[in-house]
Amino acid sequence: MRTRVMKALSNPSLRKMLVLLSHEPKSVSSLAVAMSIPLSTAYNHLHELMDAGLAAVARVLITDEGKRTEVYKSVAKEVRAYVETENLVVEILPIEDEASRFYRLWSSLRKVK
Repeated sequence: MRTRVMKALSNPSLRKMLVLLSHEPKSVSSLAVAMSIPLSTAYNHLHELMDAGLAAVARVLITDEGKRTEVYKSVAKEVRAYVETENLVVEILPIEDEASRFYRLWSSLRKVK
């Protein structure tokens, strides 16, 4: 996994896509337009980010014509890489949605009793 993350982050196009996905969820076609790349390249880049655990499907939209469109998002708020002893450690700090944040805060309040 850490090799995939480091490989993805070493590619300027993948980094640009990850930044775009961190601002708001996007479809593959909107990513292709925003990055001025072919649709096939956008799909390949997105699959690399997903394989590295850096992107995921945010939601699935169904158009009026019944066409299914997936919208993707970044799942990483922060990625840290460092050397510990003789090992490379890669940490992916996830983006926390409101429901997860509420649960975490509520759980911490319950422990204070």
